[in-house]
Amino acid sequence: MTTQPETALLSLFDGRVKLGDRLKTAREGTKLSRDAVVERATTGFSRSSLQAWEAGEREPSLDNLFELAQIYGTHPWELLTGQRSEYPASNDDDYAYVAAYDIEASAGHGMFTDGAVKPDRYLAFRRQWIRERGLDTNQLAAIFTKGDSMTPTVPDGATIVIDLRHRMPVDGKIFVIRIGDRLWIKRTRWIPTGALRLISDNPDYEPFDIPRAELNHGDFEVCGQVVNASFDLY
Repeated sequence: MTTQPETALLSLFDGRVKLGDRLKTAREGTKLSRDAVVERATTGFSRSSLQAWEAGEREPSLDNLFELAQIYGTHPWELLTGQRSEYPASNDDDYAYVAAYDIEASAGHGMFTDGAVKPDRYLAFRRQWIRERGLDTNQLAAIFTKGDSMTPTVPDGATIVIDLRHRMPVDGKIFVIRIGDRLWIKRTRWIPTGALRLISDNPDYEPFDIPRAELNHGDFEVCGQVVNASFDLY
C-alpha cells in the first residue's frame, strides 16, 4: 500500500493520537473555539475536520498544519513533534490577505463567470513578498483557472493572482481578459494593425485577434495582469 507523502511525514513522529492532543492543547491555549479557528482559516477546512484531527481520527495536510500553527502562534515543528523549535513562530502581521473570487478564468474555450461578485475566501501572502514586487494588496484579486490552453505555464485548476492596476496589455505578459460574460487568461501581443492578439502557451490552441475597433467596446475589458500562479504538482 502506498502512503501519501504528507501522511508519511506526519506518521514519522509521535502518532495520530499525540498529534491530535497537541492540536487540541494548542487551540485551547489560545482560548479559541473550533468554530473560531475555522473562521480564521484560509485553507478551507471544516469544523468536523478539525474535530477529527484533534481526536486522532485523521491527519491534517501540511497546508492545514502550517495554518493551524500560524493561528495558534506556534511553530509547525512543535505541533508535529512536541519539541520547541529554535525558529520563532510567524506573526499574523507578517501576512497580507488577498480576496479570492468564486469565478474561473478560462485557459481553454471560455467559462461563464456566474455573476459572482463577493470574495469566496481570502488567501494569505507574506507581506515581504508583496512589498518586493511592488504590489498593493487592495489592488489584487485571486481567481481559479479552467482549461489547459495555458499549460505548462498555468495548468487547469491553478490559482492566479491578478494586479488590477495593470490594465494595458504588454507584449508577452499574461492578462485576464473579459469578452462578454466570459473570462480568458491569455498572453498578449500587439500586432501592426492595432489589433490585440491573444495567445495560448499550449501549441494545440490557435491564437486569435481582437480587432482595434472592438477594444473599446463594452463587451471587451482587460481585467488585470497575472502576477502569480500556484498549483499542485499531482
